[in-house]
Amino acid sequence: YWFEGEMIGAKGISENHQRLKFFVDGAITASDQTIKVSEMEDFPGMSWAYDLANSRMTGTANLDKNLGGIGVKGSITCLVDGNGWYFQAGGLLNIPGLGGGNLFGLFGDYDNVPPTISSGFGAFKCIPSAFKTHISGFLLTAGVTKPIIDPIHIPLVLLSIDAGLDISLNARTYMSFDEGGDTYGIGVLAVGNAYFKGSSDLTCTSVGVAATAQFGIGGKYNTNGSYSVDGCASLSLGLYGEQCLGLMGLCCGECCLGVDVGEVTLGAKVHYDNSSGIDFSLTTTSCDEQCP
Repeated sequence: YWFEGEMIGAKGISENHQRLKFFVDGAITASDQTIKVSEMEDFPGMSWAYDLANSRMTGTANLDKNLGGIGVKGSITCLVDGNGWYFQAGGLLNIPGLGGGNLFGLFGDYDNVPPTISSGFGAFKCIPSAFKTHISGFLLTAGVTKPIIDPIHIPLVLLSIDAGLDISLNARTYMSFDEGGDTYGIGVLAVGNAYFKGSSDLTCTSVGVAATAQFGIGGKYNTNGSYSVDGCASLSLGLYGEQCLGLMGLCCGECCLGVDVGEVTLGAKVHYDNSSGIDFSLTTTSCDEQCP
């Protein structure tokens, strides 16, 4: 069984390929106002449902692939209705030598950003403008965190020490369908986190220091000929302490007063574009807030 139809006004799809034909290898079922299709040849493992009342077609599939030695496991969602169309993918990465990571992908042309998509951005702050209020192009983000020094705990006679160090790498690439020309962008942010904490059961006191170093670089190019490159580096240091009631090892873990001495961030950022040249400045914000 097969069916076909026109993808009218679907931006990002070639005008010569807007008529799509689907071959069904699975089953077609109808219930109330919904038609469901499973196992289409064009999208192996994907099941589709057509909502007659809302003129909306949705598709879902599980993703379990090995791409060049990198394991990818997650899910894919597709939606087509009067507001446009999009494909969304999310899951986990297994990279040999580095461990696990996260993956989020989006491709389409849709009038708004449904909550099911915006929730997938998570803590990703650097959203291109083409994806803040609508979907227009493709966006791919991935992140990996690797412990360099596994959390350690050293118990001594009067003092115990805790420490750790990890490094994370976050990358994104995107293309947006803009009226003034398509925009291509790429960005990478590396983050190193280290902490050191000393605790005394004798006085029920603990003092710690945390440091975060970040380095980011990104660039974008528009088919109208404009381009820009942004880079930054930052270092943040924080000092904190905690005093609990008790003495000589008899400490009340729920009766503590925490003191955050504060955090200091120093950094530098550089910007270059083809119209105004290069600009360099010092800053007191971290790289992840600047979105290189």
